[in-house]
Amino acid sequence: GGLANVTTIAPGTPAASALASATAKVNVKGGRGHFFGLWVGNVHAHMVDEAALRREFEQYGELCVSKVHGVPPVNILPDSSSAFVNFCTYEAADTARHALQGRTVAGVGPLKINPSDYMQLYEEELRAHQASLPPP
Repeated sequence: GGLANVTTIAPGTPAASALASATAKVNVKGGRGHFFGLWVGNVHAHMVDEAALRREFEQYGELCVSKVHGVPPVNILPDSSSAFVNFCTYEAADTARHALQGRTVAGVGPLKINPSDYMQLYEEELRAHQASLPPP
């Protein structure tokens, strides 16, 4: 089970505080911008190109810019029939993960989507902070 859907977070709420705390604790290495990567399995390079995959995922939010984040928005790994899709925000990555899990998109699938190591660490920090808050 993943986190509850936290795509809309009102400023000044405990959820906003948890998000800010998790972001502060899971800091960026090398001075690059934050990004949240998804590992996407069942992506066969001979069946899909990066532009088609990008179009499917960017419906859920802004993808990374190589110059800013140091990673490409979409990186297909032909040897492992997988890809990394990198989002600018946690909310966009989380929404895309839940919306596209198990679906066939751009002619490939069913997609098996897992959060990157960084995103998993971020989610652990988010859960820990939420657990420390008094009940509403």
